[in-house]
Formats: sequence, C-alpha cells, structure tokens
Amino acid sequence: MSPRKVRFYVWVFCLLWCLLIAVQFYYFVLRGRRGSVEEKGSAVSYGVDTETCRIPSSDPLDFKTRQRLFGSYSPRCEAPLDRRAIFGTRIVLDRSCPELLEDILLLDYDVSVSQITCSYIGFAQEEIVPDYLLTGSLPEHLRRPLTNGDCPQFDALWIECSLPNGRSVKQPLLLARSAVSEGAENFDVNFLNVIVVGISSLSRLTFRRTMPTTYQKLTADLEQRQELYGYSRIGKTSIANRMPLLTGKAYDSEPLPKEYFDNWTRYIWDEMAEYGFTTFFAEETPSRGMFTANGRKGFLDFPTSFYPQPFLESIEKAYKNQTCVFGKPRAKFLLDYLFDAVVLHADKSPFFGYVWLDQLSTAHPSGPLFLDEVLSEFIDSLRLSGLLQFTVLMLVSDHGSTNGPLTGTDQGALEENLPLGFMSVPKLVDPYESEKLSDLRQFRNLVNTYRLVTPYDLHASMLQLCHGRRAKNHKGISLITNALPKERTCDSAAVPPEFCPC
Repeated sequence: MSPRKVRFYVWVFCLLWCLLIAVQFYYFVLRGRRGSVEEKGSAVSYGVDTETCRIPSSDPLDFKTRQRLFGSYSPRCEAPLDRRAIFGTRIVLDRSCPELLEDILLLDYDVSVSQITCSYIGFAQEEIVPDYLLTGSLPEHLRRPLTNGDCPQFDALWIECSLPNGRSVKQPLLLARSAVSEGAENFDVNFLNVIVVGISSLSRLTFRRTMPTTYQKLTADLEQRQELYGYSRIGKTSIANRMPLLTGKAYDSEPLPKEYFDNWTRYIWDEMAEYGFTTFFAEETPSRGMFTANGRKGFLDFPTSFYPQPFLESIEKAYKNQTCVFGKPRAKFLLDYLFDAVVLHADKSPFFGYVWLDQLSTAHPSGPLFLDEVLSEFIDSLRLSGLLQFTVLMLVSDHGSTNGPLTGTDQGALEENLPLGFMSVPKLVDPYESEKLSDLRQFRNLVNTYRLVTPYDLHASMLQLCHGRRAKNHKGISLITNALPKERTCDSAAVPPEFCPC
C-alpha cells in the first residue's frame, strides 16, 4: 500500500473517531445538561395529566441522572465499626431484652461466648448519657454485669465487653417496653397501625434509582399501594414541608421559636394518643432535628410514648460523622427499635410511629444506596411478623436533592419539587372489618396516584385513620376515602407558585 493511501486511511479513521467522540459528548453531556424530558417531536408521557395540572414523567435511569449512581461516592462502614454488633434484642413479655449474637461473635471477632465478659450502664428514656462514657471505659463503680439471658429494666444500655488479647467492644442498645397510651380506653380493635418513615432530600425518582430493593418490596408485597407521582413540596426548607405533615397547618418562613414546643400547636401524635394509639417520634440526627436544631429546646415533657432523642444525641456525639453503628447505618439502629416497639403493642393498642432519617441522603445524592438494605429489611420484618397486614405505611420526603449533578437543570428543578411520596393501606380481612375500615376499600381506586398531592393530604389521611371519620382540614383531603378532584390546581391544593410542579 502506498504512503498516500496509508495517510488517507489514517485521516478517515481519525475523522470517524472524532465524530464518534462528538456524538457521545452531545448525547451524554449537552443533552443531559439541557434537562429535557423528551426528544424534540416525540410523544411526552406524564405522571400527572389533567386539564389543570400536567407533570412530566421521566425514566429514573436515563443518561443524565446516571451520574448520581456512578459517581465517586462509595457508601460503606468505616473500620473499626465495620464489624457487626454482638448484641441484638429479643421480646420477653412486655419488653425487649439484650440477646448475645453468638454467630456474629464468632464470625466477626473470632471468639466464643465463654471468652468474653460484658457489663453495662443503664439509662431511663429521659436520661442523657454523660460525655465521659462516650469515649472512655465504663467506670467500675457504675457498671453492672451482663450475661446472656439477662433483661435489665432500663430503656437504654451502654454495653462494654472485654475480649481476649486486651480487646474491648462498646455498644449502645435501645430497649423497647410496653407503653400503652392514656387514651387506651378509646382503643378500637379495628384501628390500624400507622408508620411514617421520612427520608430527607429524596425525590421520588432518586428513590427509584438508589433504593431498588425497597421499591420492589413495596410494589410486590403490598397490594393496596399508591406511589404518589404528584406529591409536591409546599415550602423551601425541610421544616416547611414536614411541619404541615405533623400539624396540618402551614409553616411560614419565620424561624421557629427557641422555646419548648409542648404547647406550640397540636401535633398528629396528640390526635393519635387521644384515640388510644401508642406513639413514637424520633429523628436520626438530633442536631438537625425540627425541634432541637439551632438552639431550639425541643420538648419539656416527652411528646410521645417513645421518644429516644436524648439517647440518640449521645449516639450522635459518640460516633460523630461516622456512617455506621456496628456494621450497619445508624438508621438500622433506630428502625430495629421501632420494630420492637410495634411488636410489643400488637395486641395491646394501635401504634403510631414517625421516624425521620437524614444522615445518608443529605451526605451525597447516592447516599440512599446504603439505606436500601436497611429499609427493605424493616419492611420484611413487618411482613414476616404479620404486622404489615394491620399497618398503614407511608414513605415520604421533604423535597428532592438541592445539590448534585442535576442542580441547575430543568430535570433537577422538577425533581426538587417532587419528593418521595408513597402510601399503602393493607388488604382487609372481611371477618375483622368494621364500617370504619370498610371505607378503606375505596383506596383501591388508584386515581390519587396520578393527582397533585401535598403533605396536607397525608395529614388529613392520618386524621381519618385516627378518628375513623372524614378529617376536617380545609387544606387537605384524605386519600383514604376520597378521589382527589381532577380539576385540582396548585392554588386549590395550597402549593405556592414557586414550588408548583404542574
């Protein structure tokens, strides 16, 4: 082959290579940054499609959002907390008790039960763990021996175990106990449990991208489910979207008072307690909590039957920015405690639980990847225990991610206004249905999946589950017995124009 032909083929090859690079650059970068939902001239699909509100529907795994999954973030437990906890819990009569996990002790620490010696310091729910216990060894004059089978009568334990070769392991443990509400005389056996799990800064689509196992559990195992395509934020901050869920009232942008919040307003757990529900409220990171961040005092008296915030403050101090508490995200620690509390009241009273998780989802847009296994295991535990068939489960967020690869794009702006919203009501068993619960059959109408929904609506739904009647809330409409109107607009749903996704 002549030199001229060689140069010609080299030139053609280089030209084609450059053309290929240019096409890839356009498709993966420029097209993604444009944030368009569709190709020009193609048909548009909508999650909500009414005359008064149209919200585009997007593929959770399209090219412009893959950056969230394939970035540099690698969620994992940092050593030495990558080893699992050696104590779990077991239910004994009216409380949960420590249980030594012998298989984990052998697999993770290579020791047998006979080779360790454990002790603990116990705390009541209202007590705060002293700072000196968080870093140093437990003082000899305060510690009590702990052997397998013991059941200390405390709400929380700080455990220390001595292992061979001078090693030691410290572990916090929350213990649930029976705590029936004062309103138990209003208890109706036909009431359902209500559990709300909130995850900060998580759009519905990011939930689909990063938590596929949890999504599969929700959509495959729960027959009466609604993935709320039109669940909309109604305020800029987390508090502005969470407070209406808890109170049914709008929260303006003024800072919350730095006083106690006991009589500030009436919360959903107050309504629940009045009707015999045992109540539970916890936030994973108290330093960022609604009622405890930025110098706010929280509650003078415990607002709910279960309120582990003082002990969670100690956990946060002890492990600071660490992702894990012994081989699992801190969320696992909290959800295990919630599960024990629900189990203890299965035949005593209906249960209302509200948990807010924020550590992983706010650290990185892909943070919920690490939460997927934990939350799916929690749902599995409810199902295997038989509790899921008597439990209304809500998964919500405050808003989508406000930082990350999609920030500044049309897609990012849309997702920021469309947080995770999911609600399930169990399939009812005819022999146990009351007239009150038979209304829940209307929930099978999935029309609300494709309507504009707000935190006011979820609050109204919880009120109806509590009162057993249609909620009186001028801003919210219960999803339990109502099909949201087709003509609903952001204005009629009390969604401010700057957050309207329509």
